[in-house]
Amino acid sequence: YHVFFQYVPDSTAWAPNCHWGHATGNDLIALDEGPGAIAPGEGDGGIWTGSLVTDDSGSTRILYTSTSDPDIGMGRIRIATPVDESWQAWTKGSFVAEAPTGHDIVAYRDPFLIHEPDGRWRMFVGAGTRAKTAMALSYTSEDLETWTYEGVALSRASSTVDGVWMGALWECPQIFEIDGSHVMVSSVWDDDVLHYAGYAVGNYRDGRFEARAWGRLTWGPSYYAPSFFRDQDGRPCLTFWMRGVADLEAGWASAHSVPHVLTLDG
Repeated sequence: YHVFFQYVPDSTAWAPNCHWGHATGNDLIALDEGPGAIAPGEGDGGIWTGSLVTDDSGSTRILYTSTSDPDIGMGRIRIATPVDESWQAWTKGSFVAEAPTGHDIVAYRDPFLIHEPDGRWRMFVGAGTRAKTAMALSYTSEDLETWTYEGVALSRASSTVDGVWMGALWECPQIFEIDGSHVMVSSVWDDDVLHYAGYAVGNYRDGRFEARAWGRLTWGPSYYAPSFFRDQDGRPCLTFWMRGVADLEAGWASAHSVPHVLTLDG
């Protein structure tokens, strides 16, 4: 397994100039940390959340959130390619997406990619509007390089509380399939406060998600920013960023959770 993570060098406090680290391991419990994978510079003030995929030809890409001052909340999506098969070093490419006009968007970040049955790639990006509506925006691509905006995959106003309150911005919105149903999982953000992870269960097709139920996924002050993957057996899994755990004397703060295998009840 290859695990990528955000970190701020020589610091135990978050800062916007995040880097991407890289670790490898056979079981997602014992991981060996390698050199940093992607760092700010070349037009990036910070390297925020993104997604890694490999196409049918074996070509790998990372699409990540590039941020810059003064408005770090309004990121742009940038592509990177590995220097070699170790995935330790990456070459930055072009900026492939930015916030579309027409929605009065004030926050934009965190691409997540899936491969559609028709062979196209689909990218979802988290967004929030000035009117406090959280969104997952939808893009398509034939080659992972050129992306076309196709509209809002799913949205929910911050004033809606049925089932669960989902905030004003979805960080890391991800759509995937479990047991024949589709699920959207996201982190709930509002006014610079990170709350918890929530979800919707429903039907997804052609870039649109129709939710039939909403719920809260995590409880307590720690678990946030879930990251979806399938393990070597193809099972749907999430791992989380754990806030509030630290050993400052040892020089570290925050951690990754153990991986969780997902099932759908009801």
